[in-house]
Amino acid sequence: MRRLTCVLCILLCFLLPAPALSEWTSSQWAAVRAALAGDAAEPVPSELRIASSAPLPQGEEDRGLTVLLFGCDAPDISRNFGRADLMLLCRVDFLTGDIRLLSLPEEAAVQLPGLPGEIMLRHVNCFGGPLLLLQTVNQYLNAGAGRYCAVNFDTFRQVVDALGGVPMTLTAGEAQALDLAEGEQWLTGQDALRYVRLRRQGDGSARARKLMEAIALRFTSQASMREVYRLMDLLLPLLDTNLTTKNLVDAAANTAGRQEPGSFSAESLPFDGALDDEARQALRTFLYGEVSP
Repeated sequence: MRRLTCVLCILLCFLLPAPALSEWTSSQWAAVRAALAGDAAEPVPSELRIASSAPLPQGEEDRGLTVLLFGCDAPDISRNFGRADLMLLCRVDFLTGDIRLLSLPEEAAVQLPGLPGEIMLRHVNCFGGPLLLLQTVNQYLNAGAGRYCAVNFDTFRQVVDALGGVPMTLTAGEAQALDLAEGEQWLTGQDALRYVRLRRQGDGSARARKLMEAIALRFTSQASMREVYRLMDLLLPLLDTNLTTKNLVDAAANTAGRQEPGSFSAESLPFDGALDDEARQALRTFLYGEVSP
């Protein structure tokens, strides 16, 4: 009888649902929501984080690369559980050399497994890190992204400075806010960070796209592949990424290494309050050229 009881207990452990970390108390949920709205470096305690579960799409990386790019407010980029900021999907088409940048709405509401309520897309990273954020973007938008690349504010400055700065055309309002001259300016890493964080001078997502395009152009316009590889050596230690060396070499060879360079295009994802079928179709059309019948 004792043996039978032990066997039944073991079976029940497998058959009954395990107590989820997501069985939140009201006080836990209130505390985390308050931390998300504040300045806490890691607003979600480690014991309440959610592991990513869905496999990431990587089967067609010989044709191109789709990467989720984002900034985060984590002080240490190696502990990347901060709020995501300036999220973009970057598609590099190896056949044409084209690069497409699509801004994602940070304030979009999403539901994670087990959470008692919705959260903003920019907060997903706090609950499980970049892989959970990547999984969520794929789930809601059918993005087909298998890679991510993240920087915090400090490493963002270093990335721009490693490239020797970036050119940017400033409007009168932007120039006044940055205490720079209107028109074409060469931005240092610190200037670029101030530029992209401007919140009162028009569309912030459009500004992020312009800056990312300038960075991509700086990277892909290098005179030789040797210089591209030198920049990779400088930049990789500054990033939190699951990009492999092969991914980077393929991307460089099919953009910077082309005799006829591809095109750049950038847009914001249409967003009317929900990540719905219209948003998914817009993403697939812009990044992959797919048009629904």
